[in-house]
Amino acid sequence: MNLTENPKKYLPALTSLRAIAAFMVFLHHFNILPTFDNIYLQLFYFQGYVGVSLFFILSGFLIHRNYIQSLQTFNLKLNFKFLKTYFLNRIARVYPMYFIILVVTFMTYGVSSYYLWAIHLTLLKGFSSTHLFTGVATAWSLTVEECFYFLFPLMALARGRKVPYLVLLGLIYGLGWLLFQAGDEQQFEGFLYPERFVMIYTFFGRGFEFLLGMLISELVLKNKVKIFARPVFTVTGIVLSAVTMLALTLIAYNHRTGELDSKVVAMFFTEGLLVHNFILPIGFALIILGLATEKSKLHDLMGLPVFQLFGKSSYIFYLLQAGVFQMYLVRWLKTPQNLTIFISMLVTSVFLFLLVEDPLNRTIRRQPNVFIELKKLFS
Repeated sequence: MNLTENPKKYLPALTSLRAIAAFMVFLHHFNILPTFDNIYLQLFYFQGYVGVSLFFILSGFLIHRNYIQSLQTFNLKLNFKFLKTYFLNRIARVYPMYFIILVVTFMTYGVSSYYLWAIHLTLLKGFSSTHLFTGVATAWSLTVEECFYFLFPLMALARGRKVPYLVLLGLIYGLGWLLFQAGDEQQFEGFLYPERFVMIYTFFGRGFEFLLGMLISELVLKNKVKIFARPVFTVTGIVLSAVTMLALTLIAYNHRTGELDSKVVAMFFTEGLLVHNFILPIGFALIILGLATEKSKLHDLMGLPVFQLFGKSSYIFYLLQAGVFQMYLVRWLKTPQNLTIFISMLVTSVFLFLLVEDPLNRTIRRQPNVFIELKKLFS
């Protein structure tokens, strides 16, 4: 296909892939799979934080795919109409549920500091190593997404003028280095400091993932991807991702501080960071490319309505992890199993998506039928 041939066609398998990414992050926080007291399995599951990387690549792919045609319509020039629609859609997608969960969290803990309210409401807390996991703990990644949302129109315009992706990547890292130097000099509440924090938790260290997502979207839309009769990209991506996860597991094993230390994050170490930031994304990108272009049993399975629903509610599921919902759940159930936490979070996420998130999203976008997802369940 070319760039103007139905670029917004819905890809159900990619919606379900969001659920898989959120479930991987859950494994990092609460393992629900059997480990057989095997340290390698425990460490393998603990590397589930890589699901965030999958989110970032998906964002790059979908944002490019959904908005590049609009930019082309305006001859690759920014104008108020495009920016208004673009940012309104981004706010509608990300902010309502985050705002609700943040308010509940801060009210629960009695946070009264105007400064803390300000940096969390504006999603600036993800720039600070001091406040990274405060408030809604997993929302640090929203700061990364926020940076991509703001920079995407400029990067898309640059691509329209044939600026290479490597140049864009260099500009991202260059800007990150300059900001780190400023943060190093000021050292104000850990903003963009230290260097390892910038590489792991900010857009200026994770830009490769977003650009990779944009690249594969561009290849698909420009019809530069060979379509195989078999799911070559899907299988290759799964194998490469699995091998890379095993590499991260071995790196974590080699950096254990105790004989039974099963909570080692491989990307905290130099070799793990390189594998995580530059090799693992290639495997994930191939999976996305395969699910977007190839027919397979996995593609059909991920297109089932139940997995679609899990994918659509995965954003809430992700935000609820390691927060006040978990705290209330533990208090209510006394000694809950991890599987109980998983099921409770999943069910809660689905209900909140159907009754709160999707209606709010559609209302902000001024779409007439705000309960369409709920109605689909009974149609």
